Amino acid sequence: MIRSHLTVTPYSLLLNAVELLPMLLEETKIGWTPTTNSEKDAVWRQVDRLLADSSFSRSKRYPTLLRFMVSRTLDGDTDSLKERILGIEIFGRKPDYDSTQDPIVRVTAAELRKRIVRYYQDPEHEHELRFDLPAGSYIPQFRASADSATAVPLAAQEAVYPLRQGDSPKSVTLTFLSSRTAWLWLILGVCGLVIVAAALIFSKAYRQDAFDAFWQPLIISKQPIFICTADQPVVGNAMLIDAEHPVQPLFSNRIAHIMTADTLVPVVDLSGSLSSRGHANKVQPQGRTTFSDLGSSPVVLVGAFNNFWTLQFTKSLRFHFNNDPAFKHLWIEDSQDPAHRKWSVDTTVQDLSEDYALVARYREPSTRQWTVVVAGLGGKGNIAAIRFLLSREHMSELDNSAPRDWRSKNLEIILKTNLINGDAGPPQIEAVHTW
Repeated sequence: MIRSHLTVTPYSLLLNAVELLPMLLEETKIGWTPTTNSEKDAVWRQVDRLLADSSFSRSKRYPTLLRFMVSRTLDGDTDSLKERILGIEIFGRKPDYDSTQDPIVRVTAAELRKRIVRYYQDPEHEHELRFDLPAGSYIPQFRASADSATAVPLAAQEAVYPLRQGDSPKSVTLTFLSSRTAWLWLILGVCGLVIVAAALIFSKAYRQDAFDAFWQPLIISKQPIFICTADQPVVGNAMLIDAEHPVQPLFSNRIAHIMTADTLVPVVDLSGSLSSRGHANKVQPQGRTTFSDLGSSPVVLVGAFNNFWTLQFTKSLRFHFNNDPAFKHLWIEDSQDPAHRKWSVDTTVQDLSEDYALVARYREPSTRQWTVVVAGLGGKGNIAAIRFLLSREHMSELDNSAPRDWRSKNLEIILKTNLINGDAGPPQIEAVHTW
């Protein structure tokens, strides 16, 4: 045994454990970066295995995109994995194409994430090398199962058991794997001491971060999250709904409905983010949505003046939408100060400099379902609101702006976004109300 040639002392055990801990954590939590030819070969074999599944084999777009992303990642060229570059190189778009109007890359990547998640949900694949594609990123991560022979890179193995003359890498690997449980117990013991010490030092109860706390009431439900989007009929001019007296538009089922890019992009991002975390969801336009649909599962309402259900459900809230009869001015109204119209836009101005959005999370009394509202006065407000909700960094600002007990209460947030070259800038919290 190789271990019989090592001098083992408590100090050396601790030192080796500390040195090995980052590598093992990289393997079991955030993935590892293949560096050797054998590790890269293992990745490509898993690519072939994945794409042979019926979820991928019947499509050309998903295999092409996945192979391209894996290839560039293994080559260390992750700078080229940007939306615009993928649109040009994979989907043949022109170099100056507008990715906000043509979300082909985001749509394809979101669907690819769903299929990868479904693939690994099958117990037959749970011991295979795993691919993850984090939401908002086009850089795949690789993660091996605990009992896989590729679970620990050779570099990590040699950190504990150096090769002697005459030893083969295979024998080192087998020796390491056979004692891996002991090492993990040692490392877990060290981590446990660190955690206890930290608890004694800070003496503070664990708090969920703002992102998880906001979404928890919806994601703990066993029902798929129902995403109701704003839409417009294909024929005729855009129809805005009066916020003070919302009436559900009655369209013939034969009339097709469309979503603008400012609605489609945030919906794709939201649906993809939920799917990547294993949360099933269903997207349906408001023109096809009934009250019974909204009473069967948690709901996310996207859009305001072209989504009847948003206006209907929010009109009794403190912060809600309003407009003048000619729809020249749209604003978010505070029922405690109706004359205050700071959060408004003038629709007669072509190049607006700012937009506002309402984000709410509450249990809707009429449906008894947890409901999230993501609605801007304009389309850019929709985009800014989704960016806020899907960003842990932005969501963490709630702890500074909202009452300390907001996690356990219903919540409304007013957001402002400055428009930069026609695109939504970073969202800023303007006001928060809880009840």
